[in-house]
Amino acid sequence: REEIGDEKGIAGVLLNIAGNYQLQENFDEAFIYFNKSLIIYKEIENRKGITRCLTDIGKFYCKIGDLNRAIESYKKVVNILQEYNDPIGISNAYTEIGLIQKLLNISGKKSAIVYFRKSLAIRKERKWENGVGWNLKDIGTSYNDLKQYDSAVFYVKEAIDVFRKNKNNAEIAYSLLALGNISYSQKQYIKAEEYYNESKKIFSELNNKQGIIESNISLADILIINRSYKEALFFYNQGENYFKGNMFYLKGIYKSLYIINKNLLNNVKALEYLEKYKS
Repeated sequence: REEIGDEKGIAGVLLNIAGNYQLQENFDEAFIYFNKSLIIYKEIENRKGITRCLTDIGKFYCKIGDLNRAIESYKKVVNILQEYNDPIGISNAYTEIGLIQKLLNISGKKSAIVYFRKSLAIRKERKWENGVGWNLKDIGTSYNDLKQYDSAVFYVKEAIDVFRKNKNNAEIAYSLLALGNISYSQKQYIKAEEYYNESKKIFSELNNKQGIIESNISLADILIINRSYKEALFFYNQGENYFKGNMFYLKGIYKSLYIINKNLLNNVKALEYLEKYKS
């Protein structure tokens, strides 16, 4: 491709190489190739390539836990997409920014709602039903983070109505998980467990492995409350293996594995997970 001067093709190949390095958890090499690809896309002024590259870089930063840089990358995507009027692309970028902001401090969680509402407005206008449902659920879970539980339940149930209308069972299951988390936050553990089991049942019917694991992790939180630490340990070890290399999920898993091992008097393991959580 270099011989025929296909710079766009070269940039695409470099981007794929970066993705492969990321899958191998060779993050240093992945970062090098992401930037090589971005430089070429900028040189040939290929806006579609630039946005694709910046989106992948945002995902990369999110995966390694560098959330502020991930947000910066998605904001650049928004700026470019606004230049050539791509509303769906803009709404997707707004949603990604919101999801990352949710992981930050209280101020970040409030900002997340602003971005989700921006995305929601676009998706309603474009009549993208599933996208509307996702944003409603995201707003609901953000209100849960802010301990505004009535609003949280309202928006998640609105999302479930949208997903039922569109027969999207996977998203119904994820929304039930969200309702379980809201109940858990209010220390309504029996109700939370009911939602988690209902969610797991749907995921099992769909043969959705990730959904089953996420449901099991949520059920493990109930086991921790009931001091059933060995049972909880099994589910969290399962989650750690499944989400290997993905700090978006692993932060919370490491924290829970620290608590579990500490209560099982596995002090060396507990310290190991505490260090992973803090890193």
